[in-house]
Amino acid sequence: MHAARREWQASHPALDVTSLVSLDETGASTNMVRRDGRAPRGERCVASVPHGHGHTAPSVAGLRHDDLSAPMVADGAMTGALFLQYVQEFLCPRLHPGDIVIARRIPPI
Repeated sequence: MHAARREWQASHPALDVTSLVSLDETGASTNMVRRDGRAPRGERCVASVPHGHGHTAPSVAGLRHDDLSAPMVADGAMTGALFLQYVQEFLCPRLHPGDIVIARRIPPI
């Protein structure tokens, strides 16, 4: 695997940047609350807090060098079945012959 990755990285200069599509996934949850805020010195910071229903809204899109391609926002958590549906119904119809899709999993913080 490491040798294949090094070989792929070595070929980067030869890649046509217009054919690269990087998948980007993010999301929001209704129970997210800011941990800090600003207030005048000596005064308490007071702010509203949403009623945390724990509703999740993931979004995913293909990022090209000059465009956002195949965006999708879903209701609920991103699952394997939902990701497969995104690839089949949103991403694949917008790909061109020769496109290279880069999907990289980033571990949670």
